Amino acid sequence: MPPEQVAAWEKQYQPDPMWSLWTKTRWDLSHFPLMVAIRDHQQWLNQVLSMLDGEATSLSANGEQNYLGSRFGAWYQRLGDPHYGHITGFHEMDLLHRRIHKLGAELIRLCQSGDIEQAKVIGDDLRKQSPRLTRGIELLHQQVLAEPVSLDTNF
Repeated sequence: MPPEQVAAWEKQYQPDPMWSLWTKTRWDLSHFPLMVAIRDHQQWLNQVLSMLDGEATSLSANGEQNYLGSRFGAWYQRLGDPHYGHITGFHEMDLLHRRIHKLGAELIRLCQSGDIEQAKVIGDDLRKQSPRLTRGIELLHQQVLAEPVSLDTNF
């Protein structure tokens, strides 16, 4: 952002309301990927969908690689599941997250092969699934903060 635009941006800036949940509690830095998961997901989704407009991407057409490479996917596997796997809906959210990454990988593959029409169909499905993941992450934020767990991050 050009320096002359910073003051105007600062006056209108509104932080994500979900972030306020985290300001009211002491949280472990290991939760950072959960805190920014919605923003990371939206950036990833925008990057994938931009391929429909001819934009290039550095993302892989391998859904599992994209899933494990996401901060949320890595957090889920390393810290989330062992500590919060008992939370209702936690494992279902992981299945949805994996499905979204598989859809994204398929869209990338289709765009790379030139099948834009089929990629648009996949893009529509991604747009439908994305809000479900966002709502799940928001609920997870609330549940994790409601039952803080001491995390051993030295493994």
